[in-house]
Amino acid sequence: MTGTLGGRGTRARGRVVEHVERLARDVLAKRDDGLALDRVEFERSGGEWFLRVFLDHPDGVTLVQCEEVARELGDLLDREDPIAHSYNLEVSSPGVERPLKREADFEKFRGRMVTLHFYRKIGGRKSITGRLEGLTADGEIRLEVPSEGEVRVARSDVSRAHLAVDWSGLFREGDGGGLR
Repeated sequence: MTGTLGGRGTRARGRVVEHVERLARDVLAKRDDGLALDRVEFERSGGEWFLRVFLDHPDGVTLVQCEEVARELGDLLDREDPIAHSYNLEVSSPGVERPLKREADFEKFRGRMVTLHFYRKIGGRKSITGRLEGLTADGEIRLEVPSEGEVRVARSDVSRAHLAVDWSGLFREGDGGGLR
C-alpha cells in the first residue's frame, strides 16, 4: 500500500492501527522465537504522535527482540509511508502490570491479581485490587477481594484494568531504596 491512511481522526487512527497490526504480524511470522503481537496503539501525547507496538511471549520479551522488531517494522513503515504526519515508533512488552483491555485478556489472566480503576467512586473508592475470577455473561468483572469476598464490577464502570504486582517486599527499609 502506498500513500497515507488518512488524517488524525478516530477512524483514521483505527485504519493505521489495523494496517500496522497486519505489518507487525507479518514481521513476527518470519521469526522463529514465538513472539506474538499483543496490541498496537496510535495516540497523541504531549503534542506528539506515538505508534506503540506491544509484543508478548510466555517467557517474556527481551530488549534485543524489541530492537529487532522495531528495526524491521520501522523499515516497512518507512517504505509504505502509511501515516500522514510524523510519529514516534515504540516497540516493547506490555510490562508486568500489563493492561487488560479485551475480553480475552480477562480470561487469559484468570486467577491473577488485578487492579480495576473506576470512572467515578464506587463504594467510596476509585479502584480495587483482587484476584480475577473472570467475566460474567452480562459483562461484569468478578474479583475475589481479601476480607470482602467476591466483588462484581460492570466493565462499563472500569476506566482501566491491569495486572497488579505487590511491590511492597521489593525494597529494604533504611537502605535508601535499594533493591533486595
